[in-house]
Amino acid sequence: MAKKKKIISKKKVAKKKATPKKPKVEQQIHPLIGWIELNTQNTDSSTNFYTELFGWKTKVQNIPDMGPYTMFGKNSKNLMGGISKPMDPNSASHWLIYFTVKNVDKSVAEALRLGATVIAPAMDIPDGRIAILIDPTGAIFAVWQPK
Repeated sequence: MAKKKKIISKKKVAKKKATPKKPKVEQQIHPLIGWIELNTQNTDSSTNFYTELFGWKTKVQNIPDMGPYTMFGKNSKNLMGGISKPMDPNSASHWLIYFTVKNVDKSVAEALRLGATVIAPAMDIPDGRIAILIDPTGAIFAVWQPK
């Protein structure tokens, strides 16, 4: 005698597949890179190098007390980072990664609990709120809470 096959409706199959698992704990620091920034003494040379290498388009904004800030991206509307002179004139050229977070203050508190050090405390900027930290191994990173 042949076994009967169990027939499952298409609606039940679709419902099973469409139900995502919820995380047990809501993360405060998300591994999403929201912005990258090159700090360099020679902004013109760096801008020329990276726009040639990657085909980036740029948009320059003059920021008070900072000077020109060159933003770059796929085009002038899809910007992903900036190039500027570092605040410390003795600083070597370096990249800084901004991780997007839901709450800068909570993220800084959690990073401190895990052994990080604050370089620049949480502050408001025109596009949201940021803080710059050093992880326990000495790597510098920033957190950004967009508006």
